[in-house]
Amino acid sequence: MKCFYHPDKDGVGICQQCGKSACRDCIEDIGGAMLCNSCLAREATAQEELAQAEEQRQVLELDNLRRQASRRIRWSYIVAAVAAVFYSGFAFMAASEKVALAVPWFLLVFGGPYVIWSIYWGLVWCWPKWRRFVRSFRRGLSGWILIARPFIWLMLLIFYLTLYFSIPLAAAVYYGVFGGGVYQFRKHLRLASGQEASSSTPASRRRNRIIAAAVAVVLLLLFLLNAWQVYRQFTGRLAPSKNSAASLGYISDDAHVLDAGTTATLNQLCAEASETSNTQISTYTLAKLDGRNIQGLAQGLLQRRSGELGGKRNVVIVLAPNDRAWRIEFGSGFGSTATNETVQDIGNGARPSLRAGNYGGALLIMVRGVVATLEKEPQGNAGVAPGLQSSPSSPDFPNSPASNPDSKPVASANKSAMVFDPPSNVRTAPSAASGILCTVTTKTPISILGPEGDWYKTDTCSGKLGYIHRSQVRFRN
Repeated sequence: MKCFYHPDKDGVGICQQCGKSACRDCIEDIGGAMLCNSCLAREATAQEELAQAEEQRQVLELDNLRRQASRRIRWSYIVAAVAAVFYSGFAFMAASEKVALAVPWFLLVFGGPYVIWSIYWGLVWCWPKWRRFVRSFRRGLSGWILIARPFIWLMLLIFYLTLYFSIPLAAAVYYGVFGGGVYQFRKHLRLASGQEASSSTPASRRRNRIIAAAVAVVLLLLFLLNAWQVYRQFTGRLAPSKNSAASLGYISDDAHVLDAGTTATLNQLCAEASETSNTQISTYTLAKLDGRNIQGLAQGLLQRRSGELGGKRNVVIVLAPNDRAWRIEFGSGFGSTATNETVQDIGNGARPSLRAGNYGGALLIMVRGVVATLEKEPQGNAGVAPGLQSSPSSPDFPNSPASNPDSKPVASANKSAMVFDPPSNVRTAPSAASGILCTVTTKTPISILGPEGDWYKTDTCSGKLGYIHRSQVRFRN
């Protein structure tokens, strides 16, 4: 048999691929298979084409991964920016509304966006894995569905409704927040720059572990700081000092209208009333009534305070600045001392400060008025006389019903009165918004030149004419 390619030569074998006879120069033994040079060339060309196709596929896959990584990085920036705007706006609104935050503002502004950003990268990591697991789980149950279809469908429904999203979200939170988010971000940065995800060196892996550990330590420290603040807050509320104002419950400023000086003065006045007249004066400022009736609210607070402090008489003062309402409730044991006229007079004295928006000053006037009422009561006083006077909801805190003019003490000219609860301000005009002429710091008699509304003229400030509020003085018999 002659060679197909060289007819003048004898063939030594037959190509197993094309079946042609070939001489010794035209055929080769490739792993026990005899192949001619022509088939070998075609095989080499096919292998080269396959290699080129695989190379092109890898290039396209890397390009797709690069575009996907760039897209995910852009979305992570968008998620972080939106979270930063949201948390910063929330912190700013809370600060402007004077709302106490459960966490420090810096932890909210910086930690909140980081947590949301990390959860995003955690979902990028765990969501594809979770979907592959769910698909394999469904394939494993496909045979059982034919046997117990209603039960299996019910299980799948419960699974999808309860666990399909909650499990990957929980995994994303823990993985992303404690360093996994940073790792995924750096991995996608490498992909976006054209590098392979697995091309990290031992040094880079060590750096990633250090970064993840640093993030975890910072988060742990912030958590411990916040836990310490919460612990101090709750232990300060639940187990305060026995003699502190918080344990006695003088002030509850939910509306955040009292400054430190006013709070200290109120605590002092209430503590003195508790010691001298066995009366607990509790003041409450409310941010909103939310449709509640201030009378029922004040009476409920009075009953609660009476139950907590059974051995003391109780007076409750409630002020809702945003709802333009106030209320004073006297408990039992005041006899004829605490009447509607008494409460009306106290409210009339506080009205200028309420209209001026000076709610701390209004509370001081109310508390001093209550203290003055307690000092006027005779010894051995007993009985029940609730004070049921409050202002209606209106822009300028008017009193309703109208106060009784006959219930107000009228001072004649050049009559002496005692400043009984210093410090007391003498102002330049009969208004709480006017300037302070001087301050009487001791219990001292002053000369009263005449009344003017709820104020009395006096020349106690080195002979200068001024005005002192009627709740601050007591006339001598």
